[in-house]
Amino acid sequence: MAPPSGINNRISGFTLIELVAVIVILGILGVGSSRLFSSSVDTFIASRNQEKLSLEMWIALERISRELRHATSLLTPLAGQTASTLRFRRNICFACVDSSRDITFSHTPADGKLWRLSEGAGRRELADNISSFTVTVGLGSDEKKTVKISITRNAKTSGGEVSSMTMESVIHPQAMRNSTWMEIIR
Repeated sequence: MAPPSGINNRISGFTLIELVAVIVILGILGVGSSRLFSSSVDTFIASRNQEKLSLEMWIALERISRELRHATSLLTPLAGQTASTLRFRRNICFACVDSSRDITFSHTPADGKLWRLSEGAGRRELADNISSFTVTVGLGSDEKKTVKISITRNAKTSGGEVSSMTMESVIHPQAMRNSTWMEIIR
């Protein structure tokens, strides 16, 4: 029996080929978005680790800078020299960790640590994973003397690679200036 002439016999729906095509397209979109998401997470973790690394280095550099500003004389290195140890004598500093007059900051390459040594507080670790600590004292009179400190620190990334970061600071020890200069400042 033939269908009536005005009625559409076609049943609406999706064919198997259309369904497979949609599944393939959704799969491709899912893989792409998961790679984008995992890349974003890796970038976030790397930036968080870099921020932690830079904060720890900044704290160590700021600590050295604050104490060095109270220095009355530099013992190591001498003017125009570079060394991996900084020794200086200072007046009593009430804002500092202890009231010791002789302070030493040194780097031991064997353990990669940056140390602060003093009579009052003993040996204290400032930072670890330090690959380089250099101190350069500029030439000139005590009024114009500058001390450049450079710290390089290594850290492993989430991918196992080693990244390094270097921070530098130039300090002008205030207590090394003579009394005439101190009167001008006041």
